[in-house]
Amino acid sequence: IFSHVTKIIDLFTELAYESGLLSKDGLSPNKVTIGYMYYYISEVSPGEYASKGELIVFDAKDATKEVVENIHNSNRKAYVYFYPMEEEKEEAYVRLISLGVDGITSDNPLELRAFLKR
Repeated sequence: IFSHVTKIIDLFTELAYESGLLSKDGLSPNKVTIGYMYYYISEVSPGEYASKGELIVFDAKDATKEVVENIHNSNRKAYVYFYPMEEEKEEAYVRLISLGVDGITSDNPLELRAFLKR
């Protein structure tokens, strides 16, 4: 199923190029942020990030300092999504922030915001 999802994402990316929402350098000219979602980011070569939009979205469990640095080195932002177990949430927030991710998508954004304000 993931190969089908990847094909659909690639199709939308091509449509974004054709419609002018995304330029060939991967940056959107119309102030619409274009992101690319990876299910298995560990299988992607760092050079591939530069052709995929302004931000790269991937599973937090795959977040490492190296992955985040590679994304930043390609002038892209690193966003993660995750669904941590209740007892792991604060530990996960600290880990992701220390890795330097630019954004976190959570199943409880109010809780995350409260944590960040501490």
